Amino acid sequence: MLQLLSCTDAEPRALAPEAVRDALGARPFAWLDLVRPTDEEIAAVAEALGWHPLLAEDVAHRGQRLKAEAFGDALFLALAEPDGAGGVTELHVVVGPGWLATAHDGAAAVATARAECSRRGDLERNGPMAAAAALLGAVADAHALAADALEDDVEGHERAVTEIADGETLELLRQATATRQRVGLLRRRVGQLREVVNGMVRRELVETSRTEELDLELRDVYDHVLRTHDDLDVLHERMTALADMRLALVAYRQNEITKRLSAWAAILLVPTIVTGWFGQNFHGLTGLAASHGELYAGGLILAVCAVLVVGFRRAGWL
Repeated sequence: MLQLLSCTDAEPRALAPEAVRDALGARPFAWLDLVRPTDEEIAAVAEALGWHPLLAEDVAHRGQRLKAEAFGDALFLALAEPDGAGGVTELHVVVGPGWLATAHDGAAAVATARAECSRRGDLERNGPMAAAAALLGAVADAHALAADALEDDVEGHERAVTEIADGETLELLRQATATRQRVGLLRRRVGQLREVVNGMVRRELVETSRTEELDLELRDVYDHVLRTHDDLDVLHERMTALADMRLALVAYRQNEITKRLSAWAAILLVPTIVTGWFGQNFHGLTGLAASHGELYAGGLILAVCAVLVVGFRRAGWL
């Protein structure tokens, strides 16, 4: 679906592909929004805006890493925002002189940035770069929220490791593995977003006239991305430490089991020795010829075993 967005409270207006050229005169700039675009709609926008063929190909291509790339006087941004279910919603942004184009499959950042633009007072001065900065800020905030949610999951796994006395179930281990994978994926994506915002801050791609306030805003977005990346580094280290703790707990529990088995083996060795001793063919052995010799042997076994049980319990083996 192709529509023309307004940075005011006006509702989006649907556009026919052949009407793209007529919409380029919108003030303060034309914002063309392609929601789940077809190849025909992308081709129509590319022709109207004079896109390079490689730029049109990048806009239509899915599964790209986050990047910023210049095509003449147009700047292409490949962004993505977490969808709350472990996946991402891709957002492609093209910034040009007097226009902005976005292509996505329902990214919430577009609505957030549009609401932000309706409150901005620099649209006439900064043009579409102001909307691009708002989009970057919305994407950065979405990644920060995803990192906060992952931190809650990591804390839950840390509590589970220390609170479950009988060992973790296979399901808990699977959940911890999934959380660690999500941390790694989000950390890598935020690292790519950091490169994109850094290029915008340093004006390495397209030199555009923009105000000092917009520069400060982009630096603030970059600071947010850096903080999120640092938080994810800490979460990654915590998950690594959590894996080490699990291995240590497994070794501890195995050691406890080994001690118990060793203690019971020592205790059960006593009846074997006593019965073997009294089973020898000796005459005159104390208690061997007694009328209640079995009671004498049983009492001796119980007495020695009791001494061993008390001794092992004091040693912490039982």
